[in-house]
Amino acid sequence: MRTTLPHHICAGLVGVGLGFGAAPAFAQDLPPPTVNPEDGSGLEEIIVTAQRRSERLQDVPISVSTLGADLARDIGVNAPSDLSVAVPAVTFQTTVNGGGITIRGVGGTFGIGDEPPNAIYVDGVYQASAPAFLSGFNNIERIEVLKGPQGTLFGRNASGGVVQVVTRKPSHDTGLEAMVGYGNFDTMEGSLYATTGLSERLAVDLAIAARDMGDGWGHNFGNGRDAYRGNSLSARSKLLWDVDDHTDVTLIGLYSKAKPAEAQGGQIWPGYVDRAGGTGRGFYNTNTNEQTGYTIEQIQGSLTVNHSAPWADLISITSYDYTRNYRSIYDQDGSPLNLLAFQVYLPFRTWTQEFRIQSLSGSSINWILGAYIFDNETEAAPITVRGAAAAGFGGAYNFESSAPTQSVAGFGQLTVPLTERTQLTLGARYTIDDKSLDIEVNSVNSGGAPIPLPFSSNPRHDHRTDEKLTYRLALDHKFSDDVMAYASYSTGFKSGAYGLVALNPAATTAAGAFAPPVTPQTVDAYEAGIKSELLDRRLRLNLAGFYYDFNNIQLRRVVPGGTVLLNAGTARMKGVDADITWQASSAFSIQGALSYLDGKYSDFPNPPYFRPTVNAAGVATGGLTQFTGVNAKGNRTVNSPEWVASLIGNLAIPTSFGEVGVVGSYEYNDGYYFDAQNLFKSPSRNLLNLTTSWTSPDGSYEISGWVKNILSEKYIGSNNISALGPLYWAAAPRTYGVRLRVTM
Repeated sequence: MRTTLPHHICAGLVGVGLGFGAAPAFAQDLPPPTVNPEDGSGLEEIIVTAQRRSERLQDVPISVSTLGADLARDIGVNAPSDLSVAVPAVTFQTTVNGGGITIRGVGGTFGIGDEPPNAIYVDGVYQASAPAFLSGFNNIERIEVLKGPQGTLFGRNASGGVVQVVTRKPSHDTGLEAMVGYGNFDTMEGSLYATTGLSERLAVDLAIAARDMGDGWGHNFGNGRDAYRGNSLSARSKLLWDVDDHTDVTLIGLYSKAKPAEAQGGQIWPGYVDRAGGTGRGFYNTNTNEQTGYTIEQIQGSLTVNHSAPWADLISITSYDYTRNYRSIYDQDGSPLNLLAFQVYLPFRTWTQEFRIQSLSGSSINWILGAYIFDNETEAAPITVRGAAAAGFGGAYNFESSAPTQSVAGFGQLTVPLTERTQLTLGARYTIDDKSLDIEVNSVNSGGAPIPLPFSSNPRHDHRTDEKLTYRLALDHKFSDDVMAYASYSTGFKSGAYGLVALNPAATTAAGAFAPPVTPQTVDAYEAGIKSELLDRRLRLNLAGFYYDFNNIQLRRVVPGGTVLLNAGTARMKGVDADITWQASSAFSIQGALSYLDGKYSDFPNPPYFRPTVNAAGVATGGLTQFTGVNAKGNRTVNSPEWVASLIGNLAIPTSFGEVGVVGSYEYNDGYYFDAQNLFKSPSRNLLNLTTSWTSPDGSYEISGWVKNILSEKYIGSNNISALGPLYWAAAPRTYGVRLRVTM
């Protein structure tokens, strides 16, 4: 909330010209943001890298929402999972497998090992595994959300959109920022950001953040433990080497470990009974014999080299990531009975290499050529299922599987001026994805004795290759320096994928040891928009309308003992987005967003449809019975709220004794369905957050108090629906705390 910062901190925050990834040398030398008019009450110019080069937000023919570092911190956006506070078109679910982002109703299967259709890049590095979405940061410089398919310059299944996170650039000026805090549920937190120069051309930084909850949001009546209790630790460091005036090298290391509180739930859906005949024990409580939850650990390293030659900029980004989901237990029946639970150890290993050659900044014709290599292996080593006969199981089953993916892609984009104010953009990407699945059952026991494997003679290896050309066409025209209109047509692609096997041997006797892969998901997207700055550049208003035509949407179906993927036929999505920023004065600003979405299945034969299981007397006995012969045509697509909105007010009042700041944020979501049947819905919610602070006159000290979910809205964060019953995981209740921040 501070309007002024000490020089050494300003130097560490300058990365306006940074790309998401270490930017080319030309981007680091961009001029500082401009403010109009002269009294300082105008809007800052925003530089984004939505087209892999540094450009003004208002010049990019793409719908982009941005969030700066200070505002992100003040409204509690520390990770991609928090984005809906500022970008309501984004929803996030913390699932039993990790996390998943939905943009404009386009989401993933949230299945183990399946890549999401909305790509997340952190400092230019693609985050392939869903568990990695939970990593938090205390050194965010900027977040960009690119809405719509980005299948040209980003690829990797970006058929719904892209989230780019850039962290601070190390400064040669020594600086330190430390924070300690305490909140309800006996929550302790702390963070440290330090940066310094090691030599004239070397600079380094270190960002550490930790959080621990002493109490959970709820109680597990089944085993007497806390429910919804978590902790996290992350450490991230950058080493920047300015080799010469034309070349720089950035080495980044990351370590994070988290036990998400949001994953430690799993209670029968309100109004239903579990397999023990019980109902809910309170919205934030659970009643399971097993403690559902997991721990995520991530180790990542990347090396980015930028060289500005006389004729072009050359960029290389190399990364390696090891992420593991362990101590993962899922009580699938959600009851105190020992019916069915499975334990999973999931390591993800990913190596990527990207090369880009692109035109110099200021060129009359902008062009980019690049190549991308992706190598990933997702393992389940092992999966242990413990099931009772009542759930169709007769003991413990141990499985191991490996799902490697190799991908290569070539891409390019060209932007040429047609007139002084009109530009044409053409882009294309050709992707080859090679995927396979290997599975082995290494032990099956019933009462301690091995039993025959019903599918022992079935295939245990499968392989598929998908190739696709995706492309983009955009036309933009500037009516004036402050008003630009654009129209675009683009295509998106998400290659075929394998779900986990249906682990119940009885269920796989006919189908084989694993379900067949789903076919690729494709989308044709049409968008038109206007970007404008009005009222002497005090008001920024950006509007976009879109229409998506989807084929073979990939969805997840939960079955007892595992998950399988399925294709959902076709769907149509259309809507409007509006982003507005008003700089009322140098001390007060408002940022808002509004999105309308109409998403419906146009054809979805034989989707998973359920009704409560009842006995001969018509009394519900727990669990669900699936029925067939239906079509979800006309139903709303999953995770697709019709109306969402957000509003953020930021007030900074300078006084003789320091600066007093107030930041309030409001998020409205009118609810969305978790299933194609449109039976299970997250109700509408109104989330109100508030942060107040005092900053000392020299900017060295800040004391703040914060409250999230002031209205104590009870809403569902995620769910799982299977024959064993519908389960839900509660989102966070009201949380609050105080923080002390010291800057040197």
